[in-house]
Amino acid sequence: MKKIIAVLNPKGGSGKSTLATNLAVAVQSRGRSVVVVDTDPQGTARDWAASAPDGDGAPGLPLVVGIDRSAALRREVNKLSLSHDVVVIDGSARVEDMDAVVLRVADLVLVPVTPSNADIWGSGPLVDLVRARREVAGRPDAAFVVSRQVAGSNLATEVGAALEGVGLPVLGARTTQRVAYAEALSGGWGVVGPGGGAEGARDPKAAAEVAALADEVLEWLDRPFTPTPSDEDDR
Repeated sequence: MKKIIAVLNPKGGSGKSTLATNLAVAVQSRGRSVVVVDTDPQGTARDWAASAPDGDGAPGLPLVVGIDRSAALRREVNKLSLSHDVVVIDGSARVEDMDAVVLRVADLVLVPVTPSNADIWGSGPLVDLVRARREVAGRPDAAFVVSRQVAGSNLATEVGAALEGVGLPVLGARTTQRVAYAEALSGGWGVVGPGGGAEGARDPKAAAEVAALADEVLEWLDRPFTPTPSDEDDR
């Protein structure tokens, strides 16, 4: 069963932790048990959980586990995948040993990029690692997610075509530059409302964006999984 999602980008400021935490909340709100694995030494996802009104482990929020040693990552993620429907890995800000291990366990890699040439160019090393891993193991699947775009700008229109030239698909769902995302990350909550949609959300437009992203990701997770010969060795 496909269930391990990694959110990776070697460039800081791409909205990686924002995407990981909000996606995790949205997926859990659909009735699936979710755990977030924070591998970033900065511990942003762990700080997010600790900032929740009821503290770490607040009702409605996914569990957040910090794993900052690459030697333990694969073992611990595999354990967590046995007790949760979905594992969301918030990756480190650099392509290093930790991210190499993440690529070994992930079923799907999401690469958030802002609409800028610097972000697109900066994703190159990660895309190369994904391709190399797929040549060996046939997975993970990977896709770009456009994040923090400015609605109506020329860059927002052009970034999709630019990313397609890099060699990975681009999800249709995008996030835009909204105060709600920053408030959610610092306040320990998700932008989705009760039931996983815009209804009841503090910012219905932000909630609709994340709900659309969750729809795409869950559609992918629910596709039949065809294991490769290396799957048994990697899990």
